[in-house]
Parts: sequence; structure tokens; C-alpha cells
Amino acid sequence: MAKKLAEVTGDQNVNVRINVGTHQGVYFDDFILPRKIDIADYKVFKRDSTAFAAASLGHVLEEYYQADKQYSTLPDPYSSAHKDALAFEGKVMSDYTGHDEGVSKPVTKSGTVTSFVYNTVTYDVITKSATGEGANTMVRVVERQNKKQGTP
Repeated sequence: MAKKLAEVTGDQNVNVRINVGTHQGVYFDDFILPRKIDIADYKVFKRDSTAFAAASLGHVLEEYYQADKQYSTLPDPYSSAHKDALAFEGKVMSDYTGHDEGVSKPVTKSGTVTSFVYNTVTYDVITKSATGEGANTMVRVVERQNKKQGTP
């Protein structure tokens, strides 16, 4: 992660801008300009899971960086940059779990819970409400170990 941060901040050919604020009405981040990270959400992630916080921040750094570095001339830089970000996110998570976490699986949402599934662990992010005001206000993150295939 430190290596990625040094790469992003040290690359003189790329100007990555990330607008950091509190309670910005986004679900952790928003890729569409102006690119935003909600630091209040990050603090909840970090309080409840250092691993999930690091993987989420790594995802954003890689996504925004690659969008500007490699894909800025594409009509949709997000799609390609997002794939790179998912791969990097999996690497960061692997550093924490000691297992190959691969690329996080598609995110699933049910009411106030959004689940981020890796190979060995799932993180359920709980928001204040499912819709409307509070839908983007993180309350807590719950870590669950995934069952191995064939295990009851």
C-alpha cells in the first residue's frame, strides 16, 4: 500500500485529484468528477476493520491513478480503471489475510447491508438507512469468515 501511495504521489506525469470531505453524500467514494472520498466512511471502515479500510483506500488510489495515467483518452476510463482497482484491492486484502483473496466478487446489497466478498472473508457494511437520507452514512463494518466449499 505504501508503495502504491508513493507511486501515485510521485508520478509527475499524472495529476490525480481526490476531494476529501466529511458526509459528502457518497458511498465511501465517487469516481465521477469531482472525485470524492468521504473520510467519515473511511473512519468507520478503519475503526471496524483495518484490512477493509486499507483495501478500500487502495482500490480508490489505483482506480483514480490508472484512470488518469492509462485510460484518460477512453470515452469511459472508469470501466478499465475499475478492473485494475479490483485487482489491487484483492492484493491489499491478501496482505492482511495471508490468503489469495483474488478480485472482490460483485457487491451485493440487501436493505441497509452491502456485502463485499473476497475468497476467505466477507465484509458487511451497514448504513443508517436503505434509501433516502442516511443511505450513504456508514454505521459499522462486520467481518465474516467465508465457509470453505464442502464445509457445512
